[in-house]
Amino acid sequence: MSILEIIAIIFTLSCVYLTSNKNIWCWPVGIVSIIAFFLLYIREELYIQTVIQVIFLLQSIYGWYIWSKSDKQEFKISDKDTLRILKDLIGVIFSAGIIGFMLESSAESSMPYLDALSSMLCLLATYYLFNKYIQSWLIWMSVNALLFGMFLYQGLYLLSGLEIILFIISFNAYISWKKDLKTVSA
Repeated sequence: MSILEIIAIIFTLSCVYLTSNKNIWCWPVGIVSIIAFFLLYIREELYIQTVIQVIFLLQSIYGWYIWSKSDKQEFKISDKDTLRILKDLIGVIFSAGIIGFMLESSAESSMPYLDALSSMLCLLATYYLFNKYIQSWLIWMSVNALLFGMFLYQGLYLLSGLEIILFIISFNAYISWKKDLKTVSA
């Protein structure tokens, strides 16, 4: 267990908790975890995850901006069209396949296809999150399951445990946001 893992875990848990409670401070807290993960992934040779952290940083800055422009009293959760979600997921799988192939043939990535798939799903989930789509939490649960396996394989047991906790928080956030969505729809 390294200091990077501890920082990443504490700030990630805080970020996801704040996000599930629709608190704008999730974005700056998330930025701290992004920096810690960036450094950790470099060390663990998870190259796509490393690059993704830079994109997450940009997404977090944008998400912070978008959420700061929202009406403070009203946090509107949306439901994304199923056909659009399927198109997005096909794009994610296609992109992950290409990136995984490139990693497999040109770098010493330990899990090129899982690294690419989990990274692309993270990008989609974050995009859905700053647009307040309830499906972001379903995608996050999938990401948590994938990363659990990857981290377990890498011997990053603390991060594997984190993914279990994040899965539970994501599940609870989905249920909570679903109730809010029903309230708005009614």
